[in-house]
Amino acid sequence: MASLRHGCIRQLRRLERGHKAAADDDRDDDRMAAATWLGGSKKMLEKMTEDVKEAAAAIMVDVGQWRKKGAG
Repeated sequence: MASLRHGCIRQLRRLERGHKAAADDDRDDDRMAAATWLGGSKKMLEKMTEDVKEAAAAIMVDVGQWRKKGAG
């Protein structure tokens, strides 16, 4: 009975190791896909960053004007 239990435990550990290895492979695939996407669209990412900076600057100007109106 004990050998059967030990055999089951060993089999479970093998399955866990196999599952962990498969999960690691999936994570590596996801990282590679993300790196490929970022590398392939670097120009688009730079453009989006500039758009965000411009929008943030416009908001800061609006907030500054609103504060001046409130103080005056």
